[in-house]
Amino acid sequence: MPGLRDAIEGLYRVFARHPLAARIDGCPHCELDANERSLHAAPLRELGEEDFGRYPFKAMTTFGDVDDFRHFFPRIAELVTFEGAVGACDLATLASKLAYGEWQTWPEPERAAVLAWLTALEDAYFAGEPCRVYRIELLDACATLRGDTSSFIPRWTRARANAALEELADEVIAAATDANRGDPTRAGVLVPLRPAIEAALQRALAGGAERDVVQRALDTLAFPPFSA
Repeated sequence: MPGLRDAIEGLYRVFARHPLAARIDGCPHCELDANERSLHAAPLRELGEEDFGRYPFKAMTTFGDVDDFRHFFPRIAELVTFEGAVGACDLATLASKLAYGEWQTWPEPERAAVLAWLTALEDAYFAGEPCRVYRIELLDACATLRGDTSSFIPRWTRARANAALEELADEVIAAATDANRGDPTRAGVLVPLRPAIEAALQRALAGGAERDVVQRALDTLAFPPFSA
């Protein structure tokens, strides 16, 4: 599978067919003229958060159309990957923008590049490689773009990075809390993987992960909804 940089380059290559429009139309009541000019201030790969302004969050709804979004998407994806967000647009928001833009109807090379990028993000997260995404955003992105989290969560139990395993511990605790409040959705995905989760958390303890949260998650596995 491609690394993160390879996946980002794949996005630039595939989406290069969408040129920058001379004018990006926005809601006339939203005072977007200055923001529209800033989107033309530098070549795509050099645009920064300050140049994008409100665009990533407002894309396609009140600012530009789907072709504009496809032009800017590689740079927004790059910034989200390595900076965590572009203004109010994080990974989960960007995935929702892809859904709003009906990305599954786009040409196959574009769809494949999006999924290769998501897979590379997952690989980096599990391995502890440099990126700025977290479990909640990845779970949301997987649910939005893949339709479920069934491929992500089993891989999570095999993660090498302590940060990912600590977030697995957080997810166990959060799932148990939700279940005890009457919402078993998150626990329903985790419970069948209880042995693998326990082994992963034990590995995290042995590998120097943050002890308190991991031990709390291990204790949580001994009670409903995880216990028989």
